[in-house]
Amino acid sequence: MNRLITFLYYLVCLWIMGGILKSVDLIKFYNDLSVLKDIEGNFLLLIIINSIKLIIIIYVTFRLYKFSKVVNKLTLDTFLSKNNGISFNITGRTLIYYGLIRLVLSWFEISPLLNAYKEFIDTNYKEVFQSVILLLITGLFLLIISKLITKGFQIKQENDLTI
Repeated sequence: MNRLITFLYYLVCLWIMGGILKSVDLIKFYNDLSVLKDIEGNFLLLIIINSIKLIIIIYVTFRLYKFSKVVNKLTLDTFLSKNNGISFNITGRTLIYYGLIRLVLSWFEISPLLNAYKEFIDTNYKEVFQSVILLLITGLFLLIISKLITKGFQIKQENDLTI
């Protein structure tokens, strides 16, 4: 169990580093604004989409950081607790919402509204859809684990009261 928890902790840390790198990449977009101003099209929509992406990536990275602190403290004795159930639930919901929002934003990038910026937007849409599916599966898995932790905590409390 301890090896699995350690492995989960390292995976969450890698995910956090990926979120930080993606945030830096999105911030670089604002340095390239002078190049994009000369292109005709929906410049404001592109700025709004990238701003939403940046805010969401920062929020998801923050939630994963909070989750990593919970995972780092997990042991076999403390696994079944109310706070762990809540943390897994919030992280699962965050990943599901992030996946759905990312899917919608990708649709806006594909749409004809941003035809003028196709050469600037270097998104591989097949990979986006695959990663959204992975996010949804991971989020649902975390929600299921949160329910198991919460139910296990309730059963543990009832057992402690009967003894």
